[in-house]
Amino acid sequence: MSMLVGNQQTFDEKWPTMQPIILKLLSQQSVTRQEWQDLFWDVHSVCLWDNQVGPEKVHTALKTNISNFIKEAQQRIKTHHDGNALLRAYIVEWRKFFDQCVYLPEPFTQLEKSLSGHRRKRRNKNKTLLLES
Repeated sequence: MSMLVGNQQTFDEKWPTMQPIILKLLSQQSVTRQEWQDLFWDVHSVCLWDNQVGPEKVHTALKTNISNFIKEAQQRIKTHHDGNALLRAYIVEWRKFFDQCVYLPEPFTQLEKSLSGHRRKRRNKNKTLLLES
């Protein structure tokens, strides 16, 4: 047990290494196998070790990164004024986004588990409060 104490990972420690990989994935830049595996591990460790706030922070930061990516895509699309060029630009951006929807969620399965567990605990607390009243 004492061996694990020093290995606790918090969001603030791990996000600076996670974010560049996420941004690469969003922009369809290649990531190394090591970066891909590190992202899985970092998400997993933050969600388990920093379980009070880590999952929520990862979710919020990821949501911000995805929202920024979408806004940038919208700006790239808006630079086209001709109807056909606008449509082609939209299709290109949509394909990029759709492709990323296949890969990007994979490292975040632990996040989904952690967030659903937190929500379940909150619901149980609320249910207990209601039943006790």
